[in-house]
Amino acid sequence: MRITDPPPDRASAGMPYLASRKQPPAPGEQIAVPTTVLWPEHDPLFPRDWSDRLDEFFSDISIRFIDGAGHFAPLEYPAEFAAAIRAALDRTRGPETARRGDH
Repeated sequence: MRITDPPPDRASAGMPYLASRKQPPAPGEQIAVPTTVLWPEHDPLFPRDWSDRLDEFFSDISIRFIDGAGHFAPLEYPAEFAAAIRAALDRTRGPETARRGDH
């Protein structure tokens, strides 16, 4: 594959640039694992408007937007990040298992 568009301004932005050009799989070939994505508001590498394509790649996805966060959302908003992990566990394992503390 040859990329003829101009490269992104920042070298570290190269991978997201290539990912934005990726073609989605056929519906039956999407990732079927329940997936939760935390999407920060001010991430310079992954703009929020890219989130509109995630359902093309995942058949069971939940997107949680974190307002005010940058690229390092887990460090900037650890309580919100931990709450999202707990919610994802509740969703996949069932709230009763998660409440018992089984890991």
